[in-house]
Amino acid sequence: MPARANRKWSREETVIAFDVFQQHGPANKASSEVVELSNTLRTLAEDRGEEITDNFRNPAGCAMKLGHFLFVTTDGKQGLSGHGAMDREVVFRFRHDPLGLELAAAAAKGGEALAPQELPVELPAGYCTDDLAATPDTTLKLVSTPQIAGTPIVQPALKPLGEMLKNDAPFTIPRYQRSYSWTEDEVIDLARDVRSLAVGVSKGETPQHFFGGVVLVQDPAMGGWNVIDGQQRLTTFLITTALLAAAFDELAYRAKAAGDNATSTAATRNGARLREDFVWINKSDPLTGALDEWPRLSPTPIDHVVFQKLLKGEAFRPTRDSHELLHTARELLWKELFSPVFAEGASESSRLRALLTIQYALFNSSIVIQLTASSLQTAYKLFMVLNDRGMQLSEGDLLRAESLEALEGHPPEQTLAAAAWDEILSFRASTVQGFLRAFYPSVVGDRADIWELVRDYRVNVLKLTSTALNAAQAADLRNLVEQMRDEIVLFDRINRAEWPYASSSLSIGQTVRIRRLVKTLKHELAHPLLLAGAAKMSEKQFLDLVITLERFAFRFKNVGGGHPDAAARVYYPAARGIRTDAKWKLDALRSKLHDLAHSTLPDSELEEALARQLRYDKAGQRNNVRWFLAGLEDFHGWLTTKGKRDTVPSPDTTSVVDADAATIDHIYPQNADKADVDDALEPLKHRVGNLALLEAKDNSIAGNTMFNKKKLIYEKSAVRETSALASKKSWTAVHVVKRESDLITKALSLLDL
Repeated sequence: MPARANRKWSREETVIAFDVFQQHGPANKASSEVVELSNTLRTLAEDRGEEITDNFRNPAGCAMKLGHFLFVTTDGKQGLSGHGAMDREVVFRFRHDPLGLELAAAAAKGGEALAPQELPVELPAGYCTDDLAATPDTTLKLVSTPQIAGTPIVQPALKPLGEMLKNDAPFTIPRYQRSYSWTEDEVIDLARDVRSLAVGVSKGETPQHFFGGVVLVQDPAMGGWNVIDGQQRLTTFLITTALLAAAFDELAYRAKAAGDNATSTAATRNGARLREDFVWINKSDPLTGALDEWPRLSPTPIDHVVFQKLLKGEAFRPTRDSHELLHTARELLWKELFSPVFAEGASESSRLRALLTIQYALFNSSIVIQLTASSLQTAYKLFMVLNDRGMQLSEGDLLRAESLEALEGHPPEQTLAAAAWDEILSFRASTVQGFLRAFYPSVVGDRADIWELVRDYRVNVLKLTSTALNAAQAADLRNLVEQMRDEIVLFDRINRAEWPYASSSLSIGQTVRIRRLVKTLKHELAHPLLLAGAAKMSEKQFLDLVITLERFAFRFKNVGGGHPDAAARVYYPAARGIRTDAKWKLDALRSKLHDLAHSTLPDSELEEALARQLRYDKAGQRNNVRWFLAGLEDFHGWLTTKGKRDTVPSPDTTSVVDADAATIDHIYPQNADKADVDDALEPLKHRVGNLALLEAKDNSIAGNTMFNKKKLIYEKSAVRETSALASKKSWTAVHVVKRESDLITKALSLLDL
C-alpha cells in the first residue's frame, strides 16, 4: 500500500518555517535549524491530535520548504521551484516586517490560528504607511470629532459617516429586509474608495466621496431608526470600523513589543474610543441597571449573532449565504485597507499616523445623504424609487418589499408575512431564485417572463393592484406568503434530489426515483409539477408521478431530443390542475405524455435511437447510460413478471443500485494493452452492449483488465445484468451485439408510456 500523502502546509506552519528562513537562510536537512523546525512542526501536529507518519514534516521536507522560500525571494534565480500560493503570500506579507513575522511565528508556535493577511494585488499611488503618515497634525486631531471635510459637494442633508454612526445610532434593519448580500465586487469598490480618500488626506487635501443615500424611518417601539435602504453600505462601514479598532489593537501590541510605549498607549486608546463611540452602544436594563452591549447597527435576526461575533473578531461557522458574505467582507476589507499598513518596514509611530489617516478618510471624508421619512409607507416609496433599476435587489427582495408595502395598515398580517419572508429568504439565493421560477407555473399553469418575473408575480400570484387591501385580502396575501414559505422547503428537497416527504413509509428502492429523475437525468423542467405533487398528493400518488416523469424524460428529451417547451405545455397546466381540480387524474397526464413522447420518438425508431444514443463516447450520454443500466436493475422484478404490459411499472423495493456512485465499466477495455487489442471489438467498445454497471466497492478493477479476469469481479456483483456476464466463457463482438439487443428489448416495455 502506498504511503499516505501528507496534508498541505498550513498558514501557521508556513509562517514558522519562513521565520527560520529569515533568521538562518536556506539549510540542508541535516542542519540543526532544520531538524529543530521539523520537531516543532511534528509536535504541534501531535498536540492537535493529528495522526502523523514518519515522513510528515521530516527534515527533508522542511529543507525543501526553505528552498521554496529562497526561490520566491530571489525571483527564481536561486532555490527550488514548485512553491505554492501560501508560500508567496507569507513571503510578501512578512519579508519586510521582521517584528510582525516574529510575533506571528510565536503565536503559531503557541497553537493560535493565524488570520489571512494577504496583500492586495495593486495599490493606488501614495497608499503606503509612510505616505499616509504625512497627513498634517491639524487634520489628524479632528478624527475624534467627525465633520464634513471641506465644502459639501451636495446640499443639503449630507453627513459624514462618522457623525451618523456616533450621533444617530442605534439603527435597526427590520426583519423583513434582506440580509447581508454584498459580494466581493461591492466590498472591494467601497474599500478602494476609502483608500483613495486616505491618499488625498495624506497630501493635505480635503477629499470627499458620496456613498449614496440611507433611507430611515423612526422606530417608535425600540427607539432609534429603522433602515429601509442603505443597510448594505451601513453594515460594511460598521465592519470596517470594527476592523480599524482591531488594527489599532494590533498596533498597540506591536509597539509595546518594539518598546514604543507612547505609540502603544495611543493605539490602545484609539481602539477603545472607536468601539465606544462608533461600534457599540450600551443599553441598560431599567429594572436591574445592568448594561448590555449592542452594535450601533442591528442586522436582521438571522445575521444578528454572527454579526456580533464578527464585530468582536470572534470565529463563527457560516450556515447561510449572508454569513459567508459577511465573513468574506471582513477578510477583503482587512486585505485592502489594513494589511498594507503592517506590511512594510515602517516605524510603529508611522503606522499609528497611517491608521488615523484611514480613520479620517472613513469618518470625515465618506459622505452619505440621510433621508428620513415621516412614515413607513413613505420610506418604502423612497426605497422602491432608489432601487428602480431592479439590478441591486433580487427578485425575492423586491417581492417581499411589494407584499409588505401592500400590507401596510394591517400590522398583524404584515408581521406574519414578514416572518414568512424571513424564512423564505434564509435559503441560498440560488434556491430562492429556482423556487420562484418553479412556484409561478406551478400555481398559474403557464410560464412567467423571466425578465418580468416580479411584474408577473405582482399581477398573477400576489394579485396586487393600486387599491388598498381590505382585511380579507390582507389575510389572503399573508396566507399565500406562508404557503410559499412551506413549499420552498419541499422545493429545496426536490432540487437536491431528496424525497420531499419528511416521514416516509416507502422503501429506499421507491424513494430513490426522485434522485434518478432530478440528478441522473437532470430533468429540472419538471420542478413545477413535482412541487405541486409534493404539496397536494399522497406519497404513493407522488411516486407514480415521479416514475411516469422519469420514463417520459428519458425517452422524450434525453434520447429523443424533444423540445422542453413542448413538455412544459403539458407540465404546467397539469401542475395547476393538481392544485385546483379535485377530479384531476394521473392517467390523463400519462396519456398526454404518451402522445407527445410517441410523436417525437415513435416505437419504430426507438430501438435504433437507443442504440445510437447510448454510447459512452457520445457527448452528454453517460448519465443516460447510467440511468438505462440502473433502470433495468431497478425494475427487474416488473420486467420479468408475466403480463407486465398491463400494469404500471413499479421498482423493486429490496435491491437498490447507487447509480451515482457506481462506475460504468467497459467489458472489453476502453484502453486495451497493445498485446490485447481486438480489432473486431475496438469499434464496438463504447456501445451499451459493452458497458456494465459496477458498484463503488468494485471500482478497483483496472481499466485495462481483460474479460477473463474481470469475470471474477462480475460474478460477485449485486447488479444482475453485470453478474450474468460471469457465465460467459469469452467476450467477442458477437456477444456485444447480442447483449445490446437484449438490453434494449427489455427496456422497450419500460419506456412504453
